[in-house]
Amino acid sequence: MVVDYRLTNSGGTRLVDVRIAEPDALGGTVSCAGGGSSVVLPRGTGVDCVVRITASAGIHAGTAVATARVVRDDEDDDKGEDGGSKHDGEQQVSASASVGYQGIASAVDVADHVSMSSDTTGAMVTLAYVISNTGKAPLFDFGVTDAVLPSGVTCPNTGSGLAPGASLTCTGTAHLAPGTYRSAATASADDHTATVGPDGQSVPPPRLTANASTDFTVVALPSPAPPPSPSPPPPPPIPSPPPPPPRTPSPPSTPPPASVPPPTAPPPPTLPPTPTPTPSPPSPTPPPSPAPTPPPSQHPPTQAAAKLTARPGIRTPLFLLVMMMPAAGAAAVLAARRK
Repeated sequence: MVVDYRLTNSGGTRLVDVRIAEPDALGGTVSCAGGGSSVVLPRGTGVDCVVRITASAGIHAGTAVATARVVRDDEDDDKGEDGGSKHDGEQQVSASASVGYQGIASAVDVADHVSMSSDTTGAMVTLAYVISNTGKAPLFDFGVTDAVLPSGVTCPNTGSGLAPGASLTCTGTAHLAPGTYRSAATASADDHTATVGPDGQSVPPPRLTANASTDFTVVALPSPAPPPSPSPPPPPPIPSPPPPPPRTPSPPSTPPPASVPPPTAPPPPTLPPTPTPTPSPPSPTPPPSPAPTPPPSQHPPTQAAAKLTARPGIRTPLFLLVMMMPAAGAAAVLAARRK
């Protein structure tokens, strides 16, 4: 902080050894233009003196005192004719003025918070910076820088300033690859309070800054497994046959009669050759006697034919006719021999 004092010689004589003292005021060392801590002021002139101090919060007030010696224009400023000092018993003059300042302790603080949404290539990271006004004056023109966010940070516009004790949030996002990162944020603001430079010029308000840092790790999600190859659908289940209806017991069936193979007809009997009769003289032809009927026991084929008539499936009439014809022939032969 720079405090400027303007000293003016408004009397009719010259002032020498002009200096400023600040008992119990601001402190610091005074420096005047052209003379260090003391100067000579001819009548009607003035000079600027400044003091540089470190400002602090609160109210600071005191009294600045300027002193000087009065010298006549025809006298030497330092020695008399005999070589001694001519200032012994000379008049001392002084002036005083109230001086002070009110130190406005403008201050800012910041804290950062990290959140992320992971994917298979890294994570979308969002950093939130909470800026708080911890001073005694409103703050303006907020900004945040962080090397981990190449796209920058966005802060809300506070046209009317951020009141003491209030806070706001600035945010920034970036997609980061897997790894460990450090967020090193610097938040800045100003209080729109100008100061005076060493030459009396207006100095813009300094930027108030605060720092915060935090470490975080980005972990990517595992890549999804490839979908399995589709397998052919299983064949539809074969429907089970319905259970058979309950079986009703049926009455026992009579087995069919065993088929009887047809009898083999016996071969016809072999008859002896018929002898050629010797011609004899004709004789009276007796009346023919009836041919004897052979008893049943002498003709087995006839009995067999009689038995076969009772068997089913045999065409009996034709068979009997065939069997009876040889028998009749044999009976005729026997009858001829008997004659």
